[in-house]
Amino acid sequence: MSCWADAWFIPEWRIAHRLWSVRVAVLWAVISGAWVALPAFQGFLPPLEFAALCIAFSVAMVLARLTHQPGVT
Repeated sequence: MSCWADAWFIPEWRIAHRLWSVRVAVLWAVISGAWVALPAFQGFLPPLEFAALCIAFSVAMVLARLTHQPGVT
């Protein structure tokens, strides 16, 4: 039986939760959402350090995407 997602996503979309690039992207989404949603968190992390964190997570997402992951088939 075919699913609507099979027509739109890559063939391996069902194992995406095991890909490090997806894991890093989800973690980054949670952190950035918390930074915007919680004013207390904004005081904890200055804007310059948040910008550095943005760059670091962006680089991590690219490296995770390019890394060979032998446990994922």
